[in-house]
Amino acid sequence: MSTVYGDSSFLDDTRDYLDGLLTDLVAAMSGSTVPTLLAAYEQHDAIMTSLNCASIGLERVEADPVGLDEGVITNYDMEWSVRVHTAYQGQTYDEQKTTRLMDSVNGYLNTNRKFVDGENFRIISVFVESTKEAFEESYTQGGELRVNIVKTESHTQA
Repeated sequence: MSTVYGDSSFLDDTRDYLDGLLTDLVAAMSGSTVPTLLAAYEQHDAIMTSLNCASIGLERVEADPVGLDEGVITNYDMEWSVRVHTAYQGQTYDEQKTTRLMDSVNGYLNTNRKFVDGENFRIISVFVESTKEAFEESYTQGGELRVNIVKTESHTQA
């Protein structure tokens, strides 16, 4: 599919894809593992988080024009943050629970790092950024993973 150059809807598509994977993980873990991821949120800020949840945020995007095909073909290299929230600030922090949930997220995303039919994006890498961090936006504690995704987009001129 071709979009007008400058259209950033691919960011929403990528966020929705990542949110969909996390929502699938929530369903897969339901009642089968302890600890269990209970919810997935599309953004870090302005969320009323339940604990044992994950949230998504875009950290960086870089455009790399790679070719011409009746417009410009561009690879977008995106780095997304996936935060796992396991305690409110001021509460006792359980690093083992956080690490286990982060391992589940990491494993699930790595298992499902495929091209999506018609979407031309895939997960390149998933890595743990931190297992103990305070998140001011949600007043929670937890861990953070980084997910690198590349999306190829064909643009036409406006």
